[in-house]
Amino acid sequence: MAQAEATLGAGRAYLFETFRDNFAAALQRKPLNEARRIKMQLAASHALVCAAQAVDLVHAAAGASAIRYESKFQQHFRDVHTMTQHAIASASRYESVGALMLGAESDWGFFAL
Repeated sequence: MAQAEATLGAGRAYLFETFRDNFAAALQRKPLNEARRIKMQLAASHALVCAAQAVDLVHAAAGASAIRYESKFQQHFRDVHTMTQHAIASASRYESVGALMLGAESDWGFFAL
């Protein structure tokens, strides 16, 4: 539980910091430049990956009872892993962000806006 809480908290903190900074920049009418878009995408993907890792840790600690249909654990496990498959914040977005960080083109349309 402690490791799950720390993992979730780290992902949440990075996400909130990033969006708070971008909101402050928007209030100052600063454009959403590539560096800000990269950090937003990275923070969103990282938060989702951390959430899935936290659920995995709790799910593993719950043992066999976690797989029972009436268990909330199996519902959370299924839900978070469904979210990890969504294009907006899947782990594959790490590759999209990494390409930009290395000066290559990205496959993710968000960066073309």
